[in-house]
Amino acid sequence: FYDQRVGPEAISARHFDTWWKKTRRQQPDLLTFTPDTVVNQDAASVLEGDYPDAWRQGEIQFPLTYQFEPGTEEDGVTARVPVALLANLKSVGFDWLVPGMRTELVTALIKTLPKHLRRQVVPAPDFAAAALASVTPRSEPLVNAMARELSRLGRCTIEPSDFDPGALPDHLRMTFAAVDERGTVLGRSKSLAALRKKLAPRVEAEVSRAAAGTERPAAVVWTAETLGNLPETVTREVGGRKVTGYPALVAEKDGVAVRVLSTPQAQQNATRQGLRALLLSSAPTKAKAVTSGLTNMERLALGRNPDGSFEALIEDCRACAVDELIAAHGAPVRTPEEFEALAATVRSHLPGRVARLLKAVVPVLSHAHEVGVLLDRSNGEAADDVREQLQSLLFPGFVTDLGSRRIADLPRYLAAATQRLEALPASAHRDAAGMDVLDRVYGAYDKLLARLPEERRAAPEVVEIYWMIEELRVSLFAQGLGTRVPVSEKRVLKAIDGIR
Repeated sequence: FYDQRVGPEAISARHFDTWWKKTRRQQPDLLTFTPDTVVNQDAASVLEGDYPDAWRQGEIQFPLTYQFEPGTEEDGVTARVPVALLANLKSVGFDWLVPGMRTELVTALIKTLPKHLRRQVVPAPDFAAAALASVTPRSEPLVNAMARELSRLGRCTIEPSDFDPGALPDHLRMTFAAVDERGTVLGRSKSLAALRKKLAPRVEAEVSRAAAGTERPAAVVWTAETLGNLPETVTREVGGRKVTGYPALVAEKDGVAVRVLSTPQAQQNATRQGLRALLLSSAPTKAKAVTSGLTNMERLALGRNPDGSFEALIEDCRACAVDELIAAHGAPVRTPEEFEALAATVRSHLPGRVARLLKAVVPVLSHAHEVGVLLDRSNGEAADDVREQLQSLLFPGFVTDLGSRRIADLPRYLAAATQRLEALPASAHRDAAGMDVLDRVYGAYDKLLARLPEERRAAPEVVEIYWMIEELRVSLFAQGLGTRVPVSEKRVLKAIDGIR
């Protein structure tokens, strides 16, 4: 506008004043904006849905704003999310941006590929448009969809990890702004996870405020007077929007309290630990009752445990037993009466379960000791790999974390590690081939974890692949011990590819 109107002699404020003083006498409206000046005649080609003014995810909806301010945080698209809803928002879908910007986004994403791959998918805008025409937006991570479609179109192999989303221009990455009831921005970030972490205390406070009257202070027993009934959810309106809170049993210093948390996952995790704490308190276990059947050799083996002491190992087994009794109970526990019924079952079965767990742990720790002795006089890549394996299988709280099903498999995994170390160095060539297989499957598994949302990484089908790799170790290094299920590198990679 100004380039077309202002004379070339206006090179400073003083020169402009001199130029304008003369020019406005003949053309007083030269610098006046009119509708014709500001309306883009090509605007009709921009479809209404290409640049929506709101974003919807499930039952949550919030406004989108657009700004052209290169070099600033506001450049591009900003999702303005009420802070009370921040915890319920999933990161899925935002990497696709809005329809009107997707071709530009994917074109820029292609340009982040390594040169040898980038050459296979040029011109980038044409390949971007073709790839987008074959996918369903927001149904999966953008890099996953583009890796698949560009591999097909370019007749090459592109992995999601070959892209570098961090190298995208700022305006092609969604900005998240958390706002309060008055619309004041409390925080802003390109990363939803970082913004949620930064504002976590404020988010919890907002959800808690919305659920006033539901929370109860810490107690050591669950009665109608202490913790009362535990509703599945509580919903209140804050600033015209519904805010859902998730009441949970939360283990604290002075006992277990009822707190309203911001996500179902947080509720589930906290309640599992809170319920466990209440049940352990209501069902004390005498050490003599669970160790009377142990021999001196078994006691010696149990003393060498990662929990730090024999007493700590018993507590680890007690916690595991309680967790499994809760799982066997199945139904959620929401009232004092339901809790007391479960507590009676726990008191009845806990000593026997703890005793069986201790017996099951004996061969685990015995084999672990054998592996440790061999490692003390071993070095090299195979020994380093076994050290890492041992640390991943035995750690403080391992009984509770792994559960009786996995504990039963540990002696075989550790026996396989023993056979592997004893066979060296004669089997060095075979061991190196096995390590190549492990490198490939662990590499594929790490890529899987990297592309999954954080909440999906602990899903049973994802964790099961980790244990498939442990079975693969047995197959590679001690085939004679047998595996729980048929396993091979191909089967593991197929399981990884099957995760969506």
